Amino acid sequence: MTDSWWLKLDRAEHHLKEVADNVQRFADGHPYEAVPAPDRPSDGIIRYFNLRITSQPDERLAVVVGDVIHNTRSALDHLMVGLVPRNRSRKTGFPIFEKSPFDRTGSPLDNDDGKRWVKLTTGLKDRPLAIIKALQPFQTPPQETIDFCRANGLDPADINGLAMLSRFDNADKHRELLAVACGIEGGVVTVTINDDSVETQLDGFREDGSGLTKVHVGRLPPNAEVKVEVSAAVRVALEVRKERGVTGLPGTLDKMIGHVRDICGSLGPLAR
Repeated sequence: MTDSWWLKLDRAEHHLKEVADNVQRFADGHPYEAVPAPDRPSDGIIRYFNLRITSQPDERLAVVVGDVIHNTRSALDHLMVGLVPRNRSRKTGFPIFEKSPFDRTGSPLDNDDGKRWVKLTTGLKDRPLAIIKALQPFQTPPQETIDFCRANGLDPADINGLAMLSRFDNADKHRELLAVACGIEGGVVTVTINDDSVETQLDGFREDGSGLTKVHVGRLPPNAEVKVEVSAAVRVALEVRKERGVTGLPGTLDKMIGHVRDICGSLGPLAR
C-alpha cells in the first residue's frame, strides 16, 4: 500500500500540470505590449514607453495553485503522523519555524513557539527529530546560499523551501486566495523609426506599468513614425505580503514539491 504522503505529493503534481497548462495558454496569447507612459508624457524631446499587460490569467488559476500548495504541505503532516506513536497522531503536524523556538541551551522556550514545538514533536525518536530540526528555516543556511542571496539582494529566508511553503499555505487557508501577478522576464525592446530599428535587451522581472525604454524624438522630422515593440517570456508569479514575484509559476512550485519529496524520502523509511 502506498504511503499517504506519496499520494498527497502525486496529487500536488497532478494539479501542478493544470497550473503549467493554464500558464502556457495565457502566455501563448501574448498578453502584453509597449505603450506611451501616461505618467511621463512626451516633452517633445524624449518619449517614454511602459509595459502594459493586456489580459490576466484565468481567475481559477489561484485556486489550482492553492491545491498544489495545500497537498504538498499536507504530505508533510501525513509523514509526521507516521513518525510519532499512534496515540500522538491527532496532536502532531510537521513543524515549520522561521524563528527558533529554543533558548541558548537548546531547550524549548517557555513561550507560544516553544510550546508549539513540544506539542508537534513529542513522541519523535531522536533520529527523525534531529533531521526535522536541521531542516527548519531558522537554521543558518549554507555559506553558498548566503553568498548567492547577498549577490542578488535576497533574504535567505525568502528562498527557503519550507518557509515559502508555509507562508503560501497560511495565506491560502487563513486570508484569501493567493494573488497571482503577471509580467515579463527579460526579453527585447525594438524601437523602429521609419525603417531603422534598434534593439535593447531587458533584464529581470517587469510588471504592469514598468518602464521599458525612452526614445529621443527631439531631432526627428515631425512626420517620423516611431514604433516600439517588446518580445519577452511571460512570467506568472504569486503575490504574498504585498511582494510581487515571490515565486514563479510553475517552476518554483515544482522545486517545492521536489524538496518535500526529498524530505519524505529521508524520513519515510523511519515511519511506522
